[in-house]
Amino acid sequence: MNLLHFKVLLLRSYQHAINELIKKKKIFLPPHMAFGYEANAVAINNVFDNGDKLILTHRNIAYNLIFDPNLKKYINELNMKSNGINKGLSGPMNIVNPNKGIVYTSSILGNNFSIALGFSVNNKVLKKKNITYVVTGDGAIEEGSFVETIILAKKFKSRLVFIVENNDFAMASKTKERRDDIDLELLSKAYGCGYFLLNSRNVIDYSKKLLIIKKKIKKKPSPFIVEIKTTMFNRHAGVTPGFSGDLLDIDLKKGLVIKNNESDPAYLSSCILGEAIIKKIVIKIKKYLN
Repeated sequence: MNLLHFKVLLLRSYQHAINELIKKKKIFLPPHMAFGYEANAVAINNVFDNGDKLILTHRNIAYNLIFDPNLKKYINELNMKSNGINKGLSGPMNIVNPNKGIVYTSSILGNNFSIALGFSVNNKVLKKKNITYVVTGDGAIEEGSFVETIILAKKFKSRLVFIVENNDFAMASKTKERRDDIDLELLSKAYGCGYFLLNSRNVIDYSKKLLIIKKKIKKKPSPFIVEIKTTMFNRHAGVTPGFSGDLLDIDLKKGLVIKNNESDPAYLSSCILGEAIIKKIVIKIKKYLN
């Protein structure tokens, strides 16, 4: 179990490294950072089986780095080098890694729902019990394709799990500025699919609950909505044209933990593992940057 906490901190350190390279202008195509998402990605990776499929969004850094923790290879992709994950051809918002189960990534809002449905129905037709996970945010569930995909997944009784990372933020607006609340638990009941809320930011808790969901839909095929309350500690994608003031107070010199409270999964994991482990991770990443 401590290994999962270690992976949370390691994933945070990888993002710190990329963040530092962005500030030094050593990243050509900055990715959408995901400080605060680490427990989500680590937990899903932990329950992921060979043959399962993962469908991602533009904010895919945490998943790519935990499913294939080759930091250099990821950075090479951002710098359009031939030895990157996709030979430098994809850009940060469309990275795929089929050998690791990441079969599709989309920069288009809500586009990945129908693709995920296709993969899940294909498994159903081939009588495979593998699960398809589609990651989305609270902004994309405003798209009509979200509900349409739920309806069709229910009709086909496919094992499709929606991972809704609810960070209450889209581009530059809070949810209440855009719309009224969408109660995903009520919506799931309306369409006859399962629902689970993950809110602890604890990677062990998330893994245990995802395993419960996995067992349920392995036994009785059905779509499932997993809403993960996520606190995002960065805004967009680093310093880019149009987002020149985007980087918040994220500095490797101050250590890995950005928020000293339980809204930060790295804080929870650091409490379990202790300062000595954190210092070792920071030293390792600093050497990499040098």
